[in-house]
Amino acid sequence: ERPDQSAVYFAMKGFRIITCPWNKPSVGIAQVEDMARWRKNATKVMKPNYYGIMQTVWSGSTPFLDNLYGINTIPADKGNPPATFKAIFDRMKELEIVN
Repeated sequence: ERPDQSAVYFAMKGFRIITCPWNKPSVGIAQVEDMARWRKNATKVMKPNYYGIMQTVWSGSTPFLDNLYGINTIPADKGNPPATFKAIFDRMKELEIVN
């Protein structure tokens, strides 16, 4: 629901972290930008703890994929994991995290 900075706390405690957006594109984009910044500015000891981003889906795969490929659509006010996935992937391309 929010791009809280709790991942940094867990990384400082030695945990390997993955941030997981769900259904809000703006939150997912913020998490991608956070991860890129953390990796760039991390110390040698901390850097291995920042694993990346994982899109979560709280439904079956069929509704997610149908929406992703435009077969069915989810109203924006209901949250939209496929739109979030597209937004985070596009932002990762802009940051040159993926090809």
